[in-house]
Amino acid sequence: DFVADGEEASPAVDAEAQAQLMMLSPSERLATIAQAEAAASLFADRLELTIQKAAALQASGDAGAAAEAWLTAVLAASEWLPPNDEQVAAIGVQCAKALAHADGL
Repeated sequence: DFVADGEEASPAVDAEAQAQLMMLSPSERLATIAQAEAAASLFADRLELTIQKAAALQASGDAGAAAEAWLTAVLAASEWLPPNDEQVAAIGVQCAKALAHADGL
């Protein structure tokens, strides 16, 4: 991801930010993610926030919304990440599990 003037931009949702999000309760995490989504301009940040949102929704017991968030993440990852990127496969597995859970399987 790059900024308009050509200088490389670093993701704001780095490992430290991810760890801080995971320390929050699911409802607090969802509120924090909602605020951060508006400011996220890099693909990496938007993808990570969607993944964090899906995990928080799963933790809160909202299987349908979690499955929708995982599906959003896997579609974005498969469109924007390089072919055969392992992250696409990992997100895809989480998506499949969430869809199965939402369907009561």
